[in-house]
Amino acid sequence: MPTFVRTRLPRLAWDAASWVIASAVVTGVVHWHLSPHQWAIVASYVVAASLLQVLVGLALKLYLGRYRLATFDENVGLAVVTGVVSVVLATFSVSLYGLESTAVALSVLCPPARAAVHGPGPGRLPDAPRPRTAPPHRPRASGSSSTAPATPARSWCGSSGRTVPRPTTWSGSSTTTGSSATW
Repeated sequence: MPTFVRTRLPRLAWDAASWVIASAVVTGVVHWHLSPHQWAIVASYVVAASLLQVLVGLALKLYLGRYRLATFDENVGLAVVTGVVSVVLATFSVSLYGLESTAVALSVLCPPARAAVHGPGPGRLPDAPRPRTAPPHRPRASGSSSTAPATPARSWCGSSGRTVPRPTTWSGSSTTTGSSATW
């Protein structure tokens, strides 16, 4: 499965869905009995917010790996994207619908509700750590009488995929003040 589909797509979907949930919470708190015209305002706000979240998030590389997952930098990036989306939607909805109570309520209450609803979300949980194992060693050359391996022992250096020589023996005094300790 490609990395984008496995790791980034759930985050993108959760960010868009958080606008839907926030709009439902705001609509439920304000009033349940909306006219068809007001439901159309809510629906257009939800669709526009979800699309803008995805577009601004992609433009700021929120879903393309610019920020490390579940870090302060990613939270700042999410706040910036939410702020941009809320300012654009507030400007658009007030200019389109005027000062109608539903448009103003959505523009003012949805961004904080979205931030509260968003939380870590299912797509924001850190990935499981990968096992850090050393790469396999090559077998000794046949006919070799030496007991040492044909290649020196190597240590695996994290996620970079590089290996470095690892010392195999320790020689020196066992005291910490001795300066004759060498590898």
